[in-house]
Amino acid sequence: MLGTSAISQLGWLIMQKPSPELIRPLSILLDPGEAEAIALAMSLPECTVLLDDAQARRVAERFGVNRIGTLGILRKAKKSGLIAAIKPFAVQLQGNGTHTPEFDRCCFEGCW
Repeated sequence: MLGTSAISQLGWLIMQKPSPELIRPLSILLDPGEAEAIALAMSLPECTVLLDDAQARRVAERFGVNRIGTLGILRKAKKSGLIAAIKPFAVQLQGNGTHTPEFDRCCFEGCW
């Protein structure tokens, strides 16, 4: 896994920090990383933020921020032909401790 210093060396990646004024009110409701991600998305037009936490998704929706979850990314990847199946990735994520209502529902209802 790449660290912050290695990631900062990637030529195609631009690292940005959101305005502290946007972060402060979000920090009351969310963890620091989620607050920063939503604050940055609020300042970038047409931005979509990746969020799996239910509270963070509700806050993003309240502020008009486009959002997608990990399962949504996997669905798009399958639809685009980038992956053959969602289930192997979902099982691996769950094995790593990812448990969101969307993941749990799909395990029981078979969303793959």
